[in-house]
Parts: sequence; structure tokens; C-alpha cells
Amino acid sequence: MENDKLKVLKKELLKKGFIIEGVVGSFARGGNYNDIDIVYSVNKDFLRSYKGFRAVIEIENIKKFLEKELKKSVDLIAKNSMTNTAKKYMLKDFVNV
Repeated sequence: MENDKLKVLKKELLKKGFIIEGVVGSFARGGNYNDIDIVYSVNKDFLRSYKGFRAVIEIENIKKFLEKELKKSVDLIAKNSMTNTAKKYMLKDFVNV
């Protein structure tokens, strides 16, 4: 159910330039979960609209929006800021949304 909702939210957030790449963690594995770990990136439209600290604020607003809509705690993980070690362990369970 959350996966379908996440697909709808992905399309909505893409209009802002916020790209939900996929999910990792227990949600991606289909197990019991209390939160949803979302891997994201942003495109040029986002960077043009939200410069500097405004970008940080907007990402926090998006996190709160996703938590409200999904009725779960959400952790946002910036794809471009993941270390190689994080990628090795976290992306093994990656599921595209």
C-alpha cells in the first residue's frame, strides 16, 4: 500500500525537482518496518528554485510531507552523499519506486 502511495508522491514531488530514486532497508525487503528509508536526488529545477539554506529547509518540508502522507517516519538519504561503504551495504536492498 505504501509503495503505491509512494509512486503517486514521487510524481508529485518530481514537479519540484525532487526525485525519489527508491527505498532501502526493511521496507525495501518487505519486512516489518517502523520507518521508510528513501533514497533521493534533486535535479536542476530544484537547485534553481531552492538555493543554499532554502534547499535544506525544502528537503525538511518534503520529509514532513512524506511522513504525513505515508503515516510513517521517513529517513531521506541523498544518493550523491552516500559513501562507498554506505552504497555497498544499503543499496544491496535497493528497490526502485
